[in-house]
Amino acid sequence: WKGKAFEWLRRQENYCRRQDVEIEEGVADPANRDYRERISPALREVSQSHLEATRHGRELRTFVSQFDPLLLGRRRLWIARRQGRYEAFIVCNPSIGGAEWSVETYRRRDDATRGIVPALMMAAMRQMQQEGVSGVSLCLIPCLRCDEPTPDDSPMVRRGLSFWWRCGNWLFDMRGIYHYKSRFRPTFRPLYIAASPRITIGSMKSCLRIWEVCRPNPAALVRGVRQWFGKLADRRSLATPGESLATPVEAQVMPAAKKAKPVEQPVTQAVDVTPNTPAKPTSRNYSTTIGRESRTTLLSPLK
Repeated sequence: WKGKAFEWLRRQENYCRRQDVEIEEGVADPANRDYRERISPALREVSQSHLEATRHGRELRTFVSQFDPLLLGRRRLWIARRQGRYEAFIVCNPSIGGAEWSVETYRRRDDATRGIVPALMMAAMRQMQQEGVSGVSLCLIPCLRCDEPTPDDSPMVRRGLSFWWRCGNWLFDMRGIYHYKSRFRPTFRPLYIAASPRITIGSMKSCLRIWEVCRPNPAALVRGVRQWFGKLADRRSLATPGESLATPVEAQVMPAAKKAKPVEQPVTQAVDVTPNTPAKPTSRNYSTTIGRESRTTLLSPLK
């Protein structure tokens, strides 16, 4: 985490240290009485405080991970405390057989210590790097670079997501998500949504209904929009895709043998590969980009 590019992250971490914030990995064992009766209720309280400050005032289905401290399974939990009070936590989900992990959930109290979530993520990444984990995903940034056409995509969805990126942040703040995750200088790869036989208005309405993004809590929405308009001046300084400091450089964290510039390979067309049968393209407009996954590489030691 050296250099100017990571200066903001170091400031958050150092501030938390000065405030005597304690960060550790928790053992989420429902069979443990202390975890079940003391720690689990405290985590639920942190989660509820976080959700009440959102536009929706509740957990969303599918689009954002749901949290149950007694049903974490193989997921890993990092907890931040200050003066014995639980202030924040993150949950990481395994992928590729544990070779990589994803930060799928983070929750913080509304009055938590400033910078506590990035400090939690940095602590978790340092620990996982020491364990030999190759990378950590910061998960999806919705609508990021969805204005870039891909072969056989859906122009309707592409334009809708591009409009959401420009004008829908008062409902779900994609620009704010990108600004925060860009602080980790991640690499990006496209994520897709697909429907058979093709994407239609009906299929997209089904997605929105499942994601519940367009069903905010009215009182929370009014409060959030008021705060959002009050910060319009500050939002002019949000990171923009393509800026030098917001654009990651993969070669900085890859071994010498892998310095080739990564190329995004959109998988947007399925083919019939039956032996002795010519490949046949599927129907057009069945898949489209919904955003970019952000990923921090841990192949080289983090300082």
